[in-house]
Amino acid sequence: MLSIGLSDSSIRFLEIDKEKKISFACQVTDNFKFESFNHQNKLTDTAINETAEIINNVLKEIKTSPNISKMVIDTNYCFTNIIPLDFSESTDKINSDIIWELSNYFSENYKSYKISYHKLLAESYSENIKETLIIAVRNNLIEAIKKLSKLINIKISSIDVEQFTAERYFRIIRKNLFKGESFLVIGCRKNRFDFSIINESGCYNYNYFIVKDSNFQDNLVKTFLKIEDDYRHLQIDNVYLYGDESTAVSYKILNESSKKARIILSNPFYEIGITNNINPEIVSEGYKFIPLCGLVLE
Repeated sequence: MLSIGLSDSSIRFLEIDKEKKISFACQVTDNFKFESFNHQNKLTDTAINETAEIINNVLKEIKTSPNISKMVIDTNYCFTNIIPLDFSESTDKINSDIIWELSNYFSENYKSYKISYHKLLAESYSENIKETLIIAVRNNLIEAIKKLSKLINIKISSIDVEQFTAERYFRIIRKNLFKGESFLVIGCRKNRFDFSIINESGCYNYNYFIVKDSNFQDNLVKTFLKIEDDYRHLQIDNVYLYGDESTAVSYKILNESSKKARIILSNPFYEIGITNNINPEIVSEGYKFIPLCGLVLE
């Protein structure tokens, strides 16, 4: 199975063979800006055509010639928020409450988003009222990706978001070790950091912050230490990092700041293994490919 990732300034590819080893991986950074997909004009069409050409050229390199793929998009291009929802209400009422919440942030164009929601496992207000993660993606971005899928030489079977496919990856690789364990997954990007507390049943809690300047270190440490303190009852012993070029720096910062937890710079090339087809130069950057692995591992 092949996965394709559209990140802020790169396109990544990863294939897993029948033995669940990584058989192909590469990254293209030339002339790609994901933000170009967010405009409804000729710029978008040009970006889509150029991206399709890049993908088709890479597909020619893959010896196994897959006929189906899954796609993951940068978490930066999603709106996320946590709100309490009463799940004893009707589906229509729940959807109405979510739309009302979204309208507080996007008063004029809240209808321009595709919305999904997921109950969190954290302690709730009552039996029926649960903390709920809201995920919203602009419709025009979804339409742009649909246009792209028609131009590439492979069928796209699903589209997902990086942070949440990364959660899936870590849940899979630790499934034999869980036994009531909770751990933290941190998505590191130059302009955004996401934090998910995971256990064997799903996502316990989620948080994020947007980087407003180049000095993200203080906010990263502050947020991490607050999570470590607020959820000390969960005994979070392992913290996994993945993301873009900022991940290695974040690893060093958190490794020096953590009071208790072990900070792990995750690398699927070592964690699940590779074939001889993988370029050795890319192996050291395995943390960039975590979301793609989460898409295709069962």
